[in-house]
Amino acid sequence: MNSSLKVFALLWLIISVIPSNHGDSQFLNPEEYRVYDQLKKQDCGIQKQGGNHGKDFPMSQPWMAYIYDEKNIQNCRCGGTLISESFVLTSAHCLAFCPSSSEFKVRLGEHSPTTSKYCKETICAPPVKHFFINESVFYDNFVYYQFGNDIALLRLDRKVVFKDHIRPICLPLTPDLQAITSFMGQSYTALKWMQTGKIPKENLVEEHVNTEQCSVDTHESFLCTTENTECRENSGGPLTWLGRYFGSTRYLIFGLASHGKGPCGNGQKAYYTDLPAFMPWILKTLAKYPTL
Repeated sequence: MNSSLKVFALLWLIISVIPSNHGDSQFLNPEEYRVYDQLKKQDCGIQKQGGNHGKDFPMSQPWMAYIYDEKNIQNCRCGGTLISESFVLTSAHCLAFCPSSSEFKVRLGEHSPTTSKYCKETICAPPVKHFFINESVFYDNFVYYQFGNDIALLRLDRKVVFKDHIRPICLPLTPDLQAITSFMGQSYTALKWMQTGKIPKENLVEEHVNTEQCSVDTHESFLCTTENTECRENSGGPLTWLGRYFGSTRYLIFGLASHGKGPCGNGQKAYYTDLPAFMPWILKTLAKYPTL
């Protein structure tokens, strides 16, 4: 083999062996790649450090959203997750099972929905921001009776200005990240609004959970965990994970709380929509809009 062919062969070997930073982005159409690139570059998954305040620090989960119908807040309220300047992810049933006349609002930068100001010792969170929902996009094959494919995108009425207490979480854009939910026993953090008493009095709580095998009759779109938080939880909240994301350490979302078997807590099984399975739908849906 002459020297030029040897050089060509070596280059081909390097290109074929070294994984691409774009993951499977080469299979996206131009508009989907635009979305992929914008999501990759945005300042996502960064948690402001609270020193010794830990998880109770007022700005510790800046992507968490509180979704509610003010006129029917007892029955129509959910968690959600900010993923860009204009979109929040939540569970489809949260909106689908409420009256069609419901007028949902979204609060961002929230930590305790029933208090006007949240402080921990000498540190207070900035004021929450209120948004209306311009459009709700459900997954086409959402299965009402099984809660299968339980995912929806909410487009806000205006762009979000990112701050320490309001920031998007990262999405699993690459095949390597998307494969993480296939490993049973993987650890995640579940975020939820904990309700105490008959009148909604809620605070954001975290629980560390591990995935386990779902029962054989479970819809294929779910991840399963066993949880012990003593609460009545709102659906739609994220299952999060801290890991490597394009060379940085970031928080990512891997699931959306859908439903449970029996009351929340006491070792009951919880069901989460397996978010990586819906990444093609998320990119395709967001590609329909000029801005994210």
